[in-house]
Amino acid sequence: MLLKNKLNFKFYLLGILLGAASVSLFSVFQKLIMHVEIVAKGFIAPIFLGGLVGYIITSYILKNKKLVLELLDKNIELERLVENRTKELVEKNKLLEKLSITDGLTQIHNRRYFDERIQEECARLLRKQSELSIILCDVDNFKDFNDCYGHQAGDDCLIKVVKALKSCVSRNDDFVARYGGEEFVIVLPNTNVEQAKAIAEKARLKIVKMKIENKNASPNFITMSFGVGSVSSDNFDINDKYSKLVEIADKNLYLSKSNGKNQVTQ
Repeated sequence: MLLKNKLNFKFYLLGILLGAASVSLFSVFQKLIMHVEIVAKGFIAPIFLGGLVGYIITSYILKNKKLVLELLDKNIELERLVENRTKELVEKNKLLEKLSITDGLTQIHNRRYFDERIQEECARLLRKQSELSIILCDVDNFKDFNDCYGHQAGDDCLIKVVKALKSCVSRNDDFVARYGGEEFVIVLPNTNVEQAKAIAEKARLKIVKMKIENKNASPNFITMSFGVGSVSSDNFDINDKYSKLVEIADKNLYLSKSNGKNQVTQ
């Protein structure tokens, strides 16, 4: 309280002095302009008037100081709320973007992400003069599995299959996406056809080792068929985008299915 009174007294004193000085200087300036003789007693009225003006102004400021401080606090609080809200919106937009390219069941990338990313990889293929491979893979006899064990078991099966597929790729640029239904795609930048085939075979064996029962199939467990597609910068036509690459992999997947399933075709 004492500190507050001292502070207020200083405000009053400063206001009175500034007011007196301002009016006095104005009076002096006016007298000089009008060529009136300046005498000591001529300062009494201006100083008194200036002090009164300074006192009134200071009183008004102090009386409204609380309101001013509250307005400043409200402004700071508003800026903080706007900043927090902006951060929340940015985070929500990031989440929405992630959801838009993520498969809801398996939590890997979806078809939309694949379509966008494969075009980028094709462009990079030409820039770096390298090779690009993809592997299309499909769960064998999955409809029979669903009919026998139910859709919940089918969902659980796909989640386990995805986990196995993801374990077969380790580089940052490699990724697995859900292509549709029980069909998936593995994208392998800077990878030739032989390397891609080795990865597909590794994935096939991992699926077999899981021994997920499928009594209506032969063998009596879940298997997958794989089709490898590969292009190089030398034989890649930018006008075809990535359709030729997918066409090769899809054709080889069809051959794997036709020739007995549970195999890799390149």
